[in-house]
Amino acid sequence: MKLLDMTVLRNAYGRQIASDVVSGPTKLKKEPLEMVFIRGPIIERAGPGVEVLAEYAGKPALVQRDQIMAATFHPELTDDTTVHEHFLSLVGAGTNQASGCSKT
Repeated sequence: MKLLDMTVLRNAYGRQIASDVVSGPTKLKKEPLEMVFIRGPIIERAGPGVEVLAEYAGKPALVQRDQIMAATFHPELTDDTTVHEHFLSLVGAGTNQASGCSKT
């Protein structure tokens, strides 16, 4: 399956590929980001224009292109609000851009 110029691989039988709770590096903050994987897909590579925001085991785990984000983990299952805050900043930026449009 192609998504945001990324090759995403997942076991077609629904087996767990990387079910675990880990911490990994992120561009969103200095401290490691807690990531909860439940049958997480694997992003093999990120294409042009896709920014890798977090990694796990040397693979992209959180990516962004423009105002679209994709994660291979469940950020809602931790007390860490870093990913949610970043998402809300994208929504706010989009809202500000939309309200700045002139109507003709």
